[in-house]
Amino acid sequence: MREPPRFVSSDWCRELLGVCQREDVGAVGAKILSPSGRIAGTWLYPARDRGFWQGWQGCLSEEDGYGLRLRSIQNVGALPGFCLMVRKAVFQEAGGFSPELSGELQAVDFCLRLQQLGKLLVFDPYVEGILFSGYREQASAGEELFRLRWGAQVQDG
Repeated sequence: MREPPRFVSSDWCRELLGVCQREDVGAVGAKILSPSGRIAGTWLYPARDRGFWQGWQGCLSEEDGYGLRLRSIQNVGALPGFCLMVRKAVFQEAGGFSPELSGELQAVDFCLRLQQLGKLLVFDPYVEGILFSGYREQASAGEELFRLRWGAQVQDG
């Protein structure tokens, strides 16, 4: 298990909670930075032949992104597992994390199940955390199971 991020602002929990309490929200994630101040995680995009890829990785935290995407609270396709806030009832309704999967696949699988329940996945750029250890965890276990479950969605990109 990786070390959790250290949050830059003191009101990080209140900010995430404000979004997470909405009935239509399944999970909310933060902007996660590497120790160098570059973005390590925001949200994930479906990508042909690659499953999902990390958007904006390597950009400076101060960047706005295309169309102010790095400055806007928004619904996204999937969130990485660095930092997710989920209400307990929603977590249980979605079945929690699949122990057969690992790394990013586990978080993406969970997010896709939340979407099946009609829940939104929200990126909140106003919460920044720094991940000091292993900010890139490779998914290995369960790739075949993930493709069986979500192959059509992943390939449609």
